[in-house]
Amino acid sequence: MNRKVTSHLITSIKVQKKNKNRVSIFINEKYSFSIDAISAMKIKTGMEITDEIIADLQREDLPRKAYSEGLYYLSFRSRTYSEADKHLKDKGYDDSIVEEALKKLIDINFIDDENYARQFLESKIRVNPKGALSIKYELKQKGISEDIIEKALLDYDEYEAAFSLIKKKYYKWEKLPIDKVKNKIYTFLSSRGFTYDITKDVTETIVSNSS
Repeated sequence: MNRKVTSHLITSIKVQKKNKNRVSIFINEKYSFSIDAISAMKIKTGMEITDEIIADLQREDLPRKAYSEGLYYLSFRSRTYSEADKHLKDKGYDDSIVEEALKKLIDINFIDDENYARQFLESKIRVNPKGALSIKYELKQKGISEDIIEKALLDYDEYEAAFSLIKKKYYKWEKLPIDKVKNKIYTFLSSRGFTYDITKDVTETIVSNSS
């Protein structure tokens, strides 16, 4: 016995307001699904399509939809490969589709972990200096590889970053006994991820300059 094929009348195809590269398909005057404008070239208003054709259109659209989702996600601020990968997988895309979308995003420089690490470090130096240990931890949490992190930190003057921080804070402590000053400096720099050696060197410099 042959299975009855149900067809649906396309009554409207509208370009989406928020994404001009995608169109909304209306069947019997009601919204049904959306696809990429390229895929939509295969259909037109007044055409009757089956459930199978709809499924094929949506399946063909998945890589473009994932790519579009990735572009939108990355349009607000820089993200790492790992963050973009997680975002698309959380949206329900298969690994192969996510991989294809991310490759395209890398090709147009929307994903660049080396550049992300450099910008992250520059921002820390300018706005909120931290020790190399803290910066490494934060970048690892974002999925940046060890090699890229080490490369980004090659020219990082951790001593200068620590020293500039303490210079800004020292006026609050300068009237305290030396032991308390040393403790304040050590506690503050340690909490920001600076190593013991850096903390020790900065403390000695500050104390010697103030005596």
